[in-house]
Amino acid sequence: MSSKFPSTNNEASNAVDNVLKCISGLYHAHTSLDFQPWIKIDLQAIYDVNKVTIYNRQDCCGDRLHDVQVTIINNGTEASCGFYKGPADIGDQISVYCVSGAAGRYVLMKILSEPGIVEYLTVCEVQVFVDV
Repeated sequence: MSSKFPSTNNEASNAVDNVLKCISGLYHAHTSLDFQPWIKIDLQAIYDVNKVTIYNRQDCCGDRLHDVQVTIINNGTEASCGFYKGPADIGDQISVYCVSGAAGRYVLMKILSEPGIVEYLTVCEVQVFVDV
């Protein structure tokens, strides 16, 4: 993640721990206030990514998830998967569908903040669907 919210429980690994119910702040991946905050997921191998589903937080502040660019990265090259304008609501599940050929090892989600604006990026879970 671009940063970590100053609580012991807001780890980046919470985005990929297979916990889909985040009714308290204990299970979120949560950045501090950043300009264009991001979370990057390492798939451990190169895959053709079809879809990325983001599970929004379920306790409050759902509208913080907006203007999210999802990018697939491989060896320095980037392929845009898609964009979610938002804003989301509490508990939303947002699916971003990738174009064919969006292959890579990393999935990067970034809020495209306006210049001079700092924001949080908080998610409950991120699921990445691939061709195997």
